Amino acid sequence: MASSPGPSSEAGDVQLTIGVEWEFLFAFIPGYEFKVLEDGPGDPCGRPLVTLPCEHPLFEPVAARRVAQSLRPHLAGFSPGKIETIWDMRVKPYMRGYADHWMVKLDRSVGGYPGGEYHFTGLELTSPILRESDPQLGAMLVEATRALTRHDRVKRNETCALHVHVGVSGEEGWDMLTLKKLASLLWLAEDRLARLCHPDRSDNVYCLSLAKTSMLAVYTIEPGDPEDTTEINTWLAPLFGEAASAHAETQQRLTKLWSAKQRLILATMLRETCAGSLRYNFKNLVTQVLGESEAPNGPLDKRTVEFRMMDMTFNGKLVHAYTACCIRLVHCAKDLGIGEYQVLARELLKPETEYTIWQLLAGIGLDKQHIDELEKWAANGYEDPLDLPLAGADEAGIVQAQ
Repeated sequence: MASSPGPSSEAGDVQLTIGVEWEFLFAFIPGYEFKVLEDGPGDPCGRPLVTLPCEHPLFEPVAARRVAQSLRPHLAGFSPGKIETIWDMRVKPYMRGYADHWMVKLDRSVGGYPGGEYHFTGLELTSPILRESDPQLGAMLVEATRALTRHDRVKRNETCALHVHVGVSGEEGWDMLTLKKLASLLWLAEDRLARLCHPDRSDNVYCLSLAKTSMLAVYTIEPGDPEDTTEINTWLAPLFGEAASAHAETQQRLTKLWSAKQRLILATMLRETCAGSLRYNFKNLVTQVLGESEAPNGPLDKRTVEFRMMDMTFNGKLVHAYTACCIRLVHCAKDLGIGEYQVLARELLKPETEYTIWQLLAGIGLDKQHIDELEKWAANGYEDPLDLPLAGADEAGIVQAQ
């Protein structure tokens, strides 16, 4: 583990849970029935063409079942290794019934225009609940990502994303102090963290800015002092120091955040003000407060903070690197003491030219191999070097398994 400004992820008995979501496009050609055309047009990776009856209302479950079937032998060696589709599980998304399953399901937020002879349907691969402490975590993420491309013609475009959910184990889960520290770090680091993704991600309606479009960012802060200023005076106010005048609005809005006493209030402040989703999603914490009977879609139980900023990639090492980055950010919020936390936050008040994204990643203790992978991704213009054209299609997007 690389050095960090505070305790490493091995410190204490706190364990993080991980969930990863891969959004992608499944390529097919319209037909009268589902059929695998082994003798279809050539493909650089030797994958067959698939025909789907796209006018049939159930063609999307057929596409998902095809992907699940392709992935099954590659995931069978891991624990958990079961994979199903949301239709075969017969449960609503995010219910407890599939926490130990990989899942393939429809994703209507993902879209692609027909290219050449191909049509596309948006799908999502969702991991089961994974453990940070699992020695197979990295290998599992790499293999799941690579396996997507081994048997089926899939692609990614600007609508596709990689989402990472991070939760805290135990009955109590997230404590308010950790959530305030994490939200403040993400608020201050948002522009730097955006350097890890293609610039187009910042314009995506499902990846809105926390510091520009959240409730806390948009609405006027009512004057008045919080009832209890102990945490504010101990953790937040000192980190601004002499820079307080230059960052007066930021300090004012974060002070309002730190005055929250309940997860419901905090999650409400950190939610979007319009259609779409923020790039750092705290809404999944609200069901802990509402309770199962009051949750709008049934017994949801994610209990996670969702990192939604990353582009979809079929590079397994990059998926592992970004997931590790999310884990380290949470550990900094969870583990850093007052002095260490304020040192890190003060660095984020500097101009980006004085404290770059790469210095930030080193500062939070991300392993050098992961930093190198993310830096290579940015240097290559956020294009996967394994991208290959779909045979017979007009646009690029197929990725060859490495």
